[in-house]
Parts: sequence; structure tokens; C-alpha cells
Amino acid sequence: MQCKCADSLSERDIRKAYWDSTRFEPRLTRFFIATTARRDARAQRIGRVLTEEGPYPCDIWSWEDICEKLCNYGELVRKYYGDLLIKAVGDSPGTLITVNAGSTRYELLISKIPDKDEYYGGTILVSDLANRRCQTYRIGDHWSRLHGFVGYGPYDAFVVSTWLNSVQSVDELLEAGTTQCEFRLTAQQQEEFLSHLAGLKGV
Repeated sequence: MQCKCADSLSERDIRKAYWDSTRFEPRLTRFFIATTARRDARAQRIGRVLTEEGPYPCDIWSWEDICEKLCNYGELVRKYYGDLLIKAVGDSPGTLITVNAGSTRYELLISKIPDKDEYYGGTILVSDLANRRCQTYRIGDHWSRLHGFVGYGPYDAFVVSTWLNSVQSVDELLEAGTTQCEFRLTAQQQEEFLSHLAGLKGV
């Protein structure tokens, strides 16, 4: 395993790293590039071409890929993100969803708490992987419920809450395996948030 600090992955970088790896001893059987960059169709295509050209597969894992695979290993999630789990409820299936809202991106693990749970049943658990915080939420809740748990200020809480409240069915969202969502506040929603801020300043 090698770690390098790079701002981006060019085709030249990927090809060079792959072909350099063919000289390693002992000989590799698979080559991975794992990056915190977002999923890139161009890089994925280069990986497929190298898999066909080279002696072993070339896999390009983006940050989304890494997080998705991490969700398949409950013991690792408990070890490194144990503070995001409600242990009294037990493990709840969830999906990592990246919400792109303009220039801001939210990496959220959305889990549905089983309906049979006496206290939390019917709620979802919203975990913000960037700041390692989580909060229970019911669709339709006021955005202030997420304030201090999602993002870094009231605007982030408002955006994520508005997005969640626009979802028709949490079950369908999770079952679809959605990993990327594009969301924009409407002019009316932006005005609603600004009005709230103005009200706070007037207090």
C-alpha cells in the first residue's frame, strides 16, 4: 500500500501508477487506486481500459465507493463510527447518500429505525459523516431538529431538512440504493430561511 497526496488524478497518473505496479515483487493480482475525490466516469473508464490491456484488474475507488463498501462491514462501522450508532436500537440498514446542494456537499448515512422499536420506531437516523454527529428525525419535522447535528450552521440544517421532507418515501429512497442527490432550495424556501434569520435578529 502506498499513500500519496494529490489534488486530482490525471490519466497519466493512473496509467503510470498501474504500469509501475507491474514491476512489484511479489507480483500483484489486482491493483487499486483509492481516492477521496468524487466518483469520476473518466477515471473509471481508464481503469476498465487498463484492466483489458494489463496483466491484472485496475480498480478506481472514489470516496463514494469507499463509504458504500464500508457500509457492508458493520464491525468496521461500529469500530470507527460507533458514535453514529444508537446501540439501544441495534443495527439498522442504511444508505450512504451524497446530497449536492449547489457548492455544498453533504455526506449522509440515512438509516431507518425498525417500526417495531418502542421508542424510535418510525424515525430515521441521519448521520453526518463529515462531523461525526447523528440525530433521529421524522419526515415532516422542523429543520431546527437537525441544527447542530448536520453541517456547521442553521442553513445546513435547513437545507438537509427541506430535502428530507421532500422525499416521498424513505423506504423507496433506501431500497433504490440512491447514492447521489441533486437538491436546490426554491426561491420561496430561501425566503423562508432568510425571514427566520431576520426574526432572530429582531429578538
